[in-house]
Amino acid sequence: MSERRKSTRISLQSRVELILGGTEVVEVLRPNVGWGGLGFFTRDLLPENGTVLVRILFLDREGHQQWEEVRGSLVWNRRDGNFTAAGAAFEQIRAEDHPRLFSYLNYAEGFA
Repeated sequence: MSERRKSTRISLQSRVELILGGTEVVEVLRPNVGWGGLGFFTRDLLPENGTVLVRILFLDREGHQQWEEVRGSLVWNRRDGNFTAAGAAFEQIRAEDHPRLFSYLNYAEGFA
């Protein structure tokens, strides 16, 4: 299989959720993130494709929790034993709309 990613993926040590259909919350396991999207595992079965809302929990320096949301779409998934491996492509990451994720990706890019 050829590599289709346009940017490096970085492990994300944070709580991440997918919102499917506007209401169903799916817990994301072992997320990795890049400018183009999110790779992850989940225990849940996922639809073949469709739009999702990716919610990422960030902690600021004082320890306050802040969720940031990014719209995207499921682009692939496959069952792997008891888990589903999947990928979601982000619509767009902009500093004005996603300041924490934008900052994290800029910072982490220096170590990749």
